[in-house]
Amino acid sequence: MGPTGPQGARGEPAELPARELPQALPLGDTWMPFGSGYADPSYRKTLSGQVHLQGLARTTGPATASPIGVLPEGYRPVSRHIFSVNAHDDITRVDVLPDGRILVIVAP
Repeated sequence: MGPTGPQGARGEPAELPARELPQALPLGDTWMPFGSGYADPSYRKTLSGQVHLQGLARTTGPATASPIGVLPEGYRPVSRHIFSVNAHDDITRVDVLPDGRILVIVAP
């Protein structure tokens, strides 16, 4: 490695974009926040563009009767994303679709 040249002029400090705060997830007809001290369902986008879901919801009917919620445009995946979840005795997954719907899928 060769010698280092003179240091250039110091630039202005960079301004980082503000971190996005979680936003309430619009829930489906049969879904509601779980309560009991658990975080309400919400979503946010990181500075790198990843969308994070958090919180806990419960259903008043069959889990597959309506979407858990729907992500707004700008927060939806390009293709279907599939996540395995713990549902006690059932083999279950949660799918996030390109139209924003978040679905519970229970294996037969």
